[in-house]
Amino acid sequence: MLLLLVVLLFVIYLLLLRTRSIYKKKFFEFAQFNYAHRGLFDKTAGVAENSLTAFKRAAKCGYGAELDVRLSRDGKLMVMHDENIKRTCGVSRIVEEYTANELRKYKLLGTNEQIPFLEEVLEIFDGCLPLMIELKTRNDNYKQLCEAVFMVLDEYNGSYCIQSFDPRVLKWLKKNRPHILRGQLSGLSYNRSGISKLAEKIAVNFLIVNAVGMPDFVSYRFEKRGNISLKLCRRLYGTPVLYWTIRQDRDFEIAKQDFAGVIFETESFIGK
Repeated sequence: MLLLLVVLLFVIYLLLLRTRSIYKKKFFEFAQFNYAHRGLFDKTAGVAENSLTAFKRAAKCGYGAELDVRLSRDGKLMVMHDENIKRTCGVSRIVEEYTANELRKYKLLGTNEQIPFLEEVLEIFDGCLPLMIELKTRNDNYKQLCEAVFMVLDEYNGSYCIQSFDPRVLKWLKKNRPHILRGQLSGLSYNRSGISKLAEKIAVNFLIVNAVGMPDFVSYRFEKRGNISLKLCRRLYGTPVLYWTIRQDRDFEIAKQDFAGVIFETESFIGK
């Protein structure tokens, strides 16, 4: 009986790793591009991450871009990675607790640039290069964030895909925008409130949330690519993989040999 129980649990585990397979070709079209992490920023040159200048530099070099989107208190789409803007703007403010006008008073990393709106970034790429758009949720605002994002993206003619650590975002896409390429981000702790942090970490890092949103690809931390669940996803379901964040030429070559898409964060990739 114990053996049967173990086998049953293992089968359930494998089923939870399932991913969608109908858009594999579409993903590999995206993976032909390399994606500048938060734009092609350069701290030494005074180019801030997730700034309009960083995105302009990426577009000029022919790269796609990865960017993070959060929802301000008044429903505006702010391009900002951190929940708290203290690291990037020098003042402790939670993005979701302030209006866009309040947030735009602060400058990014000692530059004269404001936190961009998603619409401003889309204008830069103008449909010419693809985007990896990460939706950053806080508490239970995933539905409002998704709805606000697609009020903009539904009018955008460029190529993009959506990724998130929050499986509820993928579940929303599965129901409301099934034709949009979607990816489950993993390989890092996930701290959504409401359930055990340990349970969240296990569920996301071991990809057993895949069955919730049925992602088209998995976006996984490069250094943790040996994760058993990631290997099983690729072997059993042929799941495409995107690696983040590549910072060395050697790692770039490893990723390409592994047939993975690349999100990078270094000037050394210019020209590749």
